Amino acid sequence: MNEPIQEGKPIYVFQLPIRIWHWSMVLSFLVLIPTGYIIGKPWHSLDGDPTYLFYMGYTRMAHFIAGFIITIGLLVLIFFMGLIPVVWGEFPAAEIFHYMSCSEHLDRFSAGLVDTRPVVFYLTMTVLTLAVTIRIIDHRRWKH
Repeated sequence: MNEPIQEGKPIYVFQLPIRIWHWSMVLSFLVLIPTGYIIGKPWHSLDGDPTYLFYMGYTRMAHFIAGFIITIGLLVLIFFMGLIPVVWGEFPAAEIFHYMSCSEHLDRFSAGLVDTRPVVFYLTMTVLTLAVTIRIIDHRRWKH
């Protein structure tokens, strides 16, 4: 564990799966930004056969794939958030990570224990998600 540092050898802070996850999130955000701009303010149509000018479809496909990768990554992060204090050790904000982890709440349900904290947690997340969705739909309805 306490090996001497060799010159010219890279030192990694995180393991390979975490680095892959981080870079996939960064690349997904770098795809989302320009494709979101292009979708919001599309380019003018070009002359030619429409078969070869399907740039908007490809742009939307890249945007949706990047959004899907970010969504799955964040859902996995929320599910395993309780393991952050296990990996990094206990620190002052560790209780917040334990509370926000879905796996911590699911453990209680799978044990047959119906506690009010997980029920309130899941109801709060459901209501928050529905409220944000309704707000977005209302904004789009009144915008046009």
